[in-house]
Amino acid sequence: MAAKKNDPKREARIAKNNRNLNSALTLFTAGFVAEFYLLLIHQYFIKGTVGQVVAVSYYLDAMIWVGAAVLAAGVVLTVMRSKWTRYAALGKWLLGLGLFFAFSSLLMRRVYPLGTTAMCILVPVIMLLSVVFLLYQREFAVQTAGLTLTIAAAVLLNHGSATKAGLVSTLSVVALLAVIALLVVTLLLRRKDGQYKETIVFPPQANYTLTCAVLALCIVAIAAALFAGFAYYVIWGASVALFLLAVWYTVKLL
Repeated sequence: MAAKKNDPKREARIAKNNRNLNSALTLFTAGFVAEFYLLLIHQYFIKGTVGQVVAVSYYLDAMIWVGAAVLAAGVVLTVMRSKWTRYAALGKWLLGLGLFFAFSSLLMRRVYPLGTTAMCILVPVIMLLSVVFLLYQREFAVQTAGLTLTIAAAVLLNHGSATKAGLVSTLSVVALLAVIALLVVTLLLRRKDGQYKETIVFPPQANYTLTCAVLALCIVAIAAALFAGFAYYVIWGASVALFLLAVWYTVKLL
């Protein structure tokens, strides 16, 4: 009996899925470690004694420069990756580590105490969005990004203090503009069959109608929270929508 021929397309698809899964697990692990580190900083820098707060402040001052040095090393290895091929992977890690330590230390040191709280929220959100981007359909990743920005803006508006009203409003407007940009890019890619130059951003079977509808509703929801005071209801509505979409796209993967 003749051996069954392998399907090159199927093998390529399996290999790509395996790479995405490995990348998602790596990002999840890195995000978990980073969040544990940030929670330690939060414990001793925000809730600690005076001596602990002073000690952590000196530590963060030092880590700003350490992170910058690591980032510079990552840039050098990345630029020279064609000659130093064996260090190509190390360059990517140094870039990520340097950027994380430099940015987080600067933010936590200069914006006290909100910078530390913001980093504790930002890291898991970015990690989860990255995992969704790698494992789920591309349109769901865009929808998740839009709904996440909507929830974040609504939470800021619902819990922001009067003294930070200007900052809260500015950040909410930035979230609104980001969702509008997502919608515009999605519409432009729809006209080009989901491709940008030679890169396939959306597959041919992408559901543009649902994606654009979700982003449009996100724009309306952020505007309602920003100008009409409906932030509390927007939080719950966007959260329910995100859960239902997650269930829908998870079933489609099965």
